[in-house]
Amino acid sequence: MESSTIVILTTTVSVVAAISSMYFAFRSARQAERNLALQEVAASRNDKRLEIDYQLQIQDWVTQVIRAMSDAYVLGEFQDDNDFERRRIEAMASLTSLLDQGRMFFPNIDADWGKEKPIAFQGLRHEILDPIKKSFDLVKRMKELKTGQRESMAELFFKRRQEFVSIAHKELSPKDRDQFFKTLSGNKFKSK
Repeated sequence: MESSTIVILTTTVSVVAAISSMYFAFRSARQAERNLALQEVAASRNDKRLEIDYQLQIQDWVTQVIRAMSDAYVLGEFQDDNDFERRRIEAMASLTSLLDQGRMFFPNIDADWGKEKPIAFQGLRHEILDPIKKSFDLVKRMKELKTGQRESMAELFFKRRQEFVSIAHKELSPKDRDQFFKTLSGNKFKSK
């Protein structure tokens, strides 16, 4: 074979190899871009799922608090002092437990307040926890009241529950969540 033919053949093979290499590099880069985009979408969906799961846990806690505050509200209706005392203690236990559980979702706000206290109790209590604490204090005070006096506290319990529900509503943004589900389902999701 002639040397010019060998040079042409070698050059042709080199050019074909270079073009093939560039083509496969381009395809590989495009596939990597697609994979990255898919990973970002999956991560975004996982983040949204985590957010929804977290909000559902908070919603469950809110529901339990509303139930406990409703139980405290009806305490004044009990005429039997033995039944009242048993229910009062149950209401106190429920409210204090829910108060501490709420600290897991709504930790105290950092401040110089209460540095000598255990870490979960340092700082200022989140506003959503205040109505629970106030309800606990009301239930605790009810022991000192006579049956007729207990009934007058119902309005105070009702106001604490309204305060709690309003703050929870602000924190959970149910209208935003409804809009998210409507968007996700193509507006097939109907809220009542």
